[in-house]
Amino acid sequence: GLGFGLSLGLASAKGAAMAAFGYALLADHVDACALPSWYPALRRHSPATRFVALSDAFVDYLLEDGVVLPRGVSVSTMAEPGTIDVDEEDDAWALEELAAPREEVPGAAAGDPDFKGLLRKIDETIAALGGAVFPKLNWSAPRDAVWATAGAAKCGTAGDIVLLLKSSEFAAHDLEHAYDGCADVAAGWS
Repeated sequence: GLGFGLSLGLASAKGAAMAAFGYALLADHVDACALPSWYPALRRHSPATRFVALSDAFVDYLLEDGVVLPRGVSVSTMAEPGTIDVDEEDDAWALEELAAPREEVPGAAAGDPDFKGLLRKIDETIAALGGAVFPKLNWSAPRDAVWATAGAAKCGTAGDIVLLLKSSEFAAHDLEHAYDGCADVAAGWS
């Protein structure tokens, strides 16, 4: 399952490069690079890490378009409009939408996700790790989405983590394309 912590990333482009040299990238190779695979052996040399399993429903929610946060989630590090350098109009609009009060977010009333048990488990895990964490899926951290959290990947609440994951292309890649280029995985299947 997917977890939060520190791991090495593996891009599908590497699989293409390996195939060019006569090696076939296999799903087992990708799995071996996933955090839960190598962390136990390197625990002494790695930051403290805890794993939180993500349900299929939560993964589906992460892959949905838009950033509508679950009911009752609190965000401690959300960027305020004007606090970071924004180059494009679309990014400025997105920041204003994220900073808007909950009831003003388009679509928030209809289909509002509810993951109370998971969010509680994430908050408990954050507390157990000292009150601040760096989230990571099996291969990648959502470092491309720090614009949504005032420029930092440091998270103090489950809401911070959800905001980063929902806003991250790196997270979406892990969830949808981790096995692209694997010789033993059918095209389009992850």
